[in-house]
Amino acid sequence: MTAQEAQKKLKKQKKIIQIEERALQVSMWGGIFFVILELIVAIFSQSQAVLMDTAFDGAELITTVVSLLIVPLLYKPLTEKRPFGYSAVETWFIMIKGFMLIAITVGLVTNNIQIMLSGGRHVDFSLVAYFELFAAVVGIFVTMLLKKWNEKSQSPLVRAEINSWEIDAIASGGMGLAFLLPAFTAGTTLDQVSPYLDQIVAIVLTVFILPRPVKMVITGMRELLLLAPEQEVVDRIKEISSEVMAREHFRDQFSEASYDIVRMGRKFWVAIYLTPKSEELSIRKWSEIQQAVEDALIEEFNDVYLELLPEID
Repeated sequence: MTAQEAQKKLKKQKKIIQIEERALQVSMWGGIFFVILELIVAIFSQSQAVLMDTAFDGAELITTVVSLLIVPLLYKPLTEKRPFGYSAVETWFIMIKGFMLIAITVGLVTNNIQIMLSGGRHVDFSLVAYFELFAAVVGIFVTMLLKKWNEKSQSPLVRAEINSWEIDAIASGGMGLAFLLPAFTAGTTLDQVSPYLDQIVAIVLTVFILPRPVKMVITGMRELLLLAPEQEVVDRIKEISSEVMAREHFRDQFSEASYDIVRMGRKFWVAIYLTPKSEELSIRKWSEIQQAVEDALIEEFNDVYLELLPEID
């Protein structure tokens, strides 16, 4: 890599760090605003559904603050002492976040079941409904903003924040509509369900919330065990690499290719084994192929370390 290319890469990296930190800061301040507001609404409305949302968002807020602190570590160069850099820090952090959210969700579901068994509880449905509909609108706005900023950085941390805001927006919209029901069912037999509506909504909310932290834990375990990433990611890496290597001036160098692909946090390690067509290899041509494939992969996956290796019988 020339000095000019290295400087260009460094400049791009700094820009990505700035975008990532800005996105996490917006998520953090938005989280602080909503946790405070949700706590106030939960206290005045006595709603378990809002309390569950508050606990979940509070846990998310703590992890967002920690995310801001670890971002600089993730861009430190690889060394002999740390061949994977600090990628495992990000993976461990996302796994711990997943376990924490699972524990909070299970604890709150247990509490809601106990309340239902003791006869339910009446809450201020209109206050909760209007608050949750307002939260849904804000959640959609923040999600769109973070998605726009993350187009260039492709940060797993920001992506986790986007998932959180997406789920919050959907859950808040659903809760808002659910808590509007008592206004239309007054005086009907459905009034008997009113004391249990808050707990039912809270439990149904977990159906949407729980799969995400479970997926975070499973993905983290796959990465720590150095297993290949999801099949669609593997297929996409192979597709991009094959398109580059199929170019006219590269095709005469090898006959077939096999892949080893590992992901740790935001970083990908890709080893491509090529079977040469000739007993003599052009180092210059080999280097050109590697650089072209690496550039194409970085364009989509941002942080890729590529090795192009000859498969010799």
